[in-house]
Amino acid sequence: MKFPTQAPVTFYEAVTEALYRCRDGKTSLLLNSHADTETLVAEFGLLHRDLEIARKVQKASFPQKSPAIPGLQCATFYSPAHSIGGDYYDFLPLDDGSWGIAVGDVSGKGIGAALVMATLQASLRAQTLAPRPAIRTLMQNVNLVVRESSPAEFFASLFYAEYEPASRLLTYVNAGHNPPVVARRSFGRCKVLSLQSGGVPVGALDESHYDSETFQLEPGDVLIAYTDGLTESENPKNIAFGQERLKRIMCSCTADEPEGILQHILRELSTHSAGSPQVDDLTLVVMRVENEGSVAQSASPLLSNCERFGLESRIQTQLDARDRIY
Repeated sequence: MKFPTQAPVTFYEAVTEALYRCRDGKTSLLLNSHADTETLVAEFGLLHRDLEIARKVQKASFPQKSPAIPGLQCATFYSPAHSIGGDYYDFLPLDDGSWGIAVGDVSGKGIGAALVMATLQASLRAQTLAPRPAIRTLMQNVNLVVRESSPAEFFASLFYAEYEPASRLLTYVNAGHNPPVVARRSFGRCKVLSLQSGGVPVGALDESHYDSETFQLEPGDVLIAYTDGLTESENPKNIAFGQERLKRIMCSCTADEPEGILQHILRELSTHSAGSPQVDDLTLVVMRVENEGSVAQSASPLLSNCERFGLESRIQTQLDARDRIY
């Protein structure tokens, strides 16, 4: 669509001025209204163009492909509620061979949240350049930058971890973010663990102190970090998707590759939220520690665990519907 320029407005102004000298005031008011409409359309076109440019810039700021982290498979998904949003994820190669992994959520949505997100991303990337500080100090520095460069009403929850591929050790700080979850299968049973630690969102206070924790990942572990746009997504009955549903899906998919797990979560979310608009930004990062010398079951021609879980869920939904009818 080609939006009109300001040229017609000048023409209408000249005609209106001439008509004002006549007795037909209604005609001049009509032309003035038309001129205002032309101006609004032109301004809307400029705003639309600026938002499209901003969307492209933000999209380019996210990792363009899955990181090549030794022994760790990754899959990601990001969907803003509007053209641009305040969710954030990143993978940062560090000088000692380890990797920084970040998932964050800026308060609010839209342009303001996107600008704060860009500040958060830039400050975190700058902190990870060699020589980088200890992870607790790093988070304190990021907090100061976000606090000093953002309006008081903006802050961001942030999960930041540094992963050592050789030892599979994860050192992390959780600054008020939804705790990432790890699904671990052992002796035929699945256990889900949460990665929590103390700390307020970055940018919320002038001085914040953060505690770091360590978590030993094991082969076959599935780690999912996400924003609340996932678990708080509601269906038409105002029932949230919820963390427990996410945990059940994870336990059914621990043998599958990250992309398969991610797609299954999104299908379940779509089914759950059908008929409800997306009201919050959504980010999902799925990671799986590779089994040494093994092949993921998703390569099998048989139904994967995820697909089997989805089939069982649909059957149960149909049974529930039948019970309501009878």
